[in-house]
Amino acid sequence: GNGTLNNPPSSSEVAGSDFYLVELNSQPPSSYNVYYAGWNRTNTAATSGVGIHHPAGSAKKISTYNATLLNAAFNGGASNAHWAVKWIATANGHGVTEGGSSGSPIFNQNGLIVGQLSGGGSACTTNGAGQGTGPNEYDLYGKLYTDWDQNGTTSNCQLKPWLDPNNTGATTLAGIAAPCSSPTIPVAQFVAT
Repeated sequence: GNGTLNNPPSSSEVAGSDFYLVELNSQPPSSYNVYYAGWNRTNTAATSGVGIHHPAGSAKKISTYNATLLNAAFNGGASNAHWAVKWIATANGHGVTEGGSSGSPIFNQNGLIVGQLSGGGSACTTNGAGQGTGPNEYDLYGKLYTDWDQNGTTSNCQLKPWLDPNNTGATTLAGIAAPCSSPTIPVAQFVAT
């Protein structure tokens, strides 16, 4: 955020919900089987979902939550500009995030991005990432809702001019695989009598 939500924030605060949007200058090769994740920009708290991240450049990790996200502020920044999440234990271990996970998406129960990681207190062990951190501590994700049009008044502070340039008013967008390729016509591989 650029300070407009906190007039201005101190050096240790986040004004709004930090984000960074990247535009590809070419389509990835079809052999990559790319999936472009969809999003939900409403201020409706997800009831469950996952966070997908690459802590410290490590292999992909998936953290799971099953409790409704909470409204929160990050580092003394703008009220309710973030979602607070507490990860749960699964068959593969207890979900957490680590350094290097910042900016990674959190998905709602419908598989749509609702925010991006700003930081938080989750860690593999109690006090493992400093005093007050541990597997049962909250992580904070900047809301797509805030990013949409509340971080400032110019296009470099908002997602709306980039993700809805035609002002359609869409609040969600489904994910899609290979959006620029021609559809493959299905071929029936059975015989019926």
